Amino acid sequence: MSDKRVYTFGPFCLDAEERVLLRDGEHVTLTPKAFATLLLLVEKSGHVVKKSELMKAVWPDTFVEDSNLAQNIFKLRKVLGGGGYIETVPRRGYRFVGDVRESSAPGPAQTEAGDKVITSVAVLPFANDSKNPTLDYLSDGLAESIINNLSRLTSLKVMARSTTFRYRDPAVEAWKVGQVLNVGAVLAGRVYKYGRNIIVGAELVNVTDGSQVWGEKYHRPAGNILTVQEEIARNVAAALRLKLSREERLRLEKRHTDDAGAYRLYLKGRHFWGKRTAEGLRKSVGYFRRAIEADDRYALAYAGLADAYSMLCSHSVLPPGEAYPKAKEAALKALALDETLPEVHASLAHIGILFEWDWAAAEREYRRAIELDPNRSTSHHWFSVYLRLMGRFDEALAELEIALELEPLSIIINAALGTHFHLARQPALAIEQLSKTIELDANFPYAYFIRGLAYGQVGRYEEAVAELRKAVRLSGNPEYLSRLGCIYASAKRRREARAVLRKLKELRKRKYVAGYDLAALYAALGETDGAFAWLETALAERDEALGLLGIDPAFDSLRPDPRFAGLLNRLGLPL
Repeated sequence: MSDKRVYTFGPFCLDAEERVLLRDGEHVTLTPKAFATLLLLVEKSGHVVKKSELMKAVWPDTFVEDSNLAQNIFKLRKVLGGGGYIETVPRRGYRFVGDVRESSAPGPAQTEAGDKVITSVAVLPFANDSKNPTLDYLSDGLAESIINNLSRLTSLKVMARSTTFRYRDPAVEAWKVGQVLNVGAVLAGRVYKYGRNIIVGAELVNVTDGSQVWGEKYHRPAGNILTVQEEIARNVAAALRLKLSREERLRLEKRHTDDAGAYRLYLKGRHFWGKRTAEGLRKSVGYFRRAIEADDRYALAYAGLADAYSMLCSHSVLPPGEAYPKAKEAALKALALDETLPEVHASLAHIGILFEWDWAAAEREYRRAIELDPNRSTSHHWFSVYLRLMGRFDEALAELEIALELEPLSIIINAALGTHFHLARQPALAIEQLSKTIELDANFPYAYFIRGLAYGQVGRYEEAVAELRKAVRLSGNPEYLSRLGCIYASAKRRREARAVLRKLKELRKRKYVAGYDLAALYAALGETDGAFAWLETALAERDEALGLLGIDPAFDSLRPDPRFAGLLNRLGLPL
């Protein structure tokens, strides 16, 4: 194609001859390699460009790793605003999905309101107009149910809950939120309880000009709340004029329970599960169990119960041997009732990598979950964890990129990208990414935890200690305390490291402390036999962190020892 072409998409103008990118007329700084990558993707807009083709075009005379291309794509997505223009096609390459126009002179793309096909939507948390905080579960639950219904439509990109639920201020205009999230339309709503009735108002807004695409108000008895979220999902799909397959229409019409009471209990369970606290998780177990008592064929309630038990272990509330068998029992029950639930397949896969170490089965389950719902960011996120454990870092990064496209403001997934760079021995990128994560939430302990480890990788021990101390203070997590001890040991502060070791051993007498974490501290102290002894304990207790053993920098000092390869072999992990 001629270099004299100018391409416009959204607020951007890409001038091939001048080799510049403009946003609303302002110059956007790009490296030459990043510009070349973007130009090739834009020139082939709508088509998959293979990784090999991109590598050959951008680095014609140089051998580089796939990770160089992945980092280029990651940086381009940040420049373009959230990643909505570049789509990752797993195991193949990338595709530019923006509405590209060719012109002879620079200028912003012009699109008449209503002319552009809307293929992406964000569902904002519904406002609780009852002013009764005990009904927050209902307003949030309605929005989340609609997100889950719409996300199973392969022709529609749906922003995930953890991104859209950050926009709770009813004073913020929906179409402006849509522009920030780079979607075509936004669904907003309000819920009001009047006596025994529920009043739900909803409207779909075109982000291009703020016009209403569709709107409706529903007056229903509280017992009919189930029908409201189903009707809204169907009406949104119709308003967007989506061409649905027969299978997709059935998904929209599918009802998981006919018991309104069970549905409300399920919504309460998800509400408390989403708080990610020990107290909230225990409450969620109770609500999911009550939902099952009300309807013992409610597959979603069993799926919620499985997720709650898994999270109770991840938060060091229950040991693996107690939490994961209960989680799997609930997941298998859900699967027997409904094989098409993507969250159940993802849960089974997660149990496979954290407790059973059945790696082949886990990959099958992750792929099935993504096949059933390609818009579910959690499935892509968890699949990236699996791929990383297998040493497949480039594929893992591609899955994380997809997850971030779907949830650009997710604290968990942004932190996961930082974790990826830490484990890939790219501490500078890890520190940069986790600093951005902390900007999203200054009280998120996990981000300080991993940023502290990354500082430790580059020998910035004072900063590492400060980060780990803050993580421990915010969470009380024994794992974070263990790694603080590791930093002390690396900084030659052995007395403080041993004080942490004593504290962990004393704590283990009262609550669950993973043997893996004690092994990491022994390894940092250079006490190899002690490290292997605790790894054997971790193996016996089926610590969920053991899957990390093959890639965790904390155990690099043990790798030359033949016992280390033996442990990896017993876990079924690649050497």
